[in-house]
Amino acid sequence: MTTPVPADSARLLAGMYAAEAQYFAAGGPGEASFGLLAPIFFPVLQTITVKDGRITEVRPFYWDSSVIAAACAEPGSVS
Repeated sequence: MTTPVPADSARLLAGMYAAEAQYFAAGGPGEASFGLLAPIFFPVLQTITVKDGRITEVRPFYWDSSVIAAACAEPGSVS
């Protein structure tokens, strides 16, 4: 079973942008804790396209990463 996409997309995007702003204000990659972003991005698997050092596209493709983790785990390793 998958987790449904939140109906309130504007609220989700606002949360994502706020978390990213906090992450970059704290130093960004290599400096800031990913814990600032984890609550927002953990349930989403996505591809990110970068061109000239800038993100040009974010494409979510699965909203329940725990199902993928369970499917890819060694038999008996995930309860």
